[in-house]
Amino acid sequence: MRGIDSALWCLVNVARHFSIPADYMQLERAYITDENPADTVTLLVGAKDLGLKARRLDNLTTDDYMKLPHPSVARVKDGSYLFVLGITPDGAIIARDYRRANEDMRIECEEFNKHFIGEAIIFTKRFHVEKLEEKVTGFGFRWFIPVVLKYKAFLFK
Repeated sequence: MRGIDSALWCLVNVARHFSIPADYMQLERAYITDENPADTVTLLVGAKDLGLKARRLDNLTTDDYMKLPHPSVARVKDGSYLFVLGITPDGAIIARDYRRANEDMRIECEEFNKHFIGEAIIFTKRFHVEKLEEKVTGFGFRWFIPVVLKYKAFLFK
């Protein structure tokens, strides 16, 4: 039995942050085809399929990373991914690791610098024009046209 894949676990947490329903088991069935863990490309494709815009950033320093929008995903030296919720005013990182799922960790900048390899993925929710059009045109005069046509004899007497 395979353990939890850190990349997919981070993707589920990012989706939850943006109020997008995502199930770890479904993502695992869709994107993991062998015993190898999901990589950054898989994470980017999965994000796109969930309706998120994702962008990979390379060669970042810890200072560069501190300026990125959060939540984001950081890659660490052991090859796993870390879900970063944000930065505290004093410069510490608030993150979640797949090994301690629901527990927020406070990581000091120096400690983060030891493990961070310079790769991060940032996310934003995609804007869908179709969904906006559905909301705008969902209810209006067109709803009443069938009723007006049905009773036109009574209405226009």
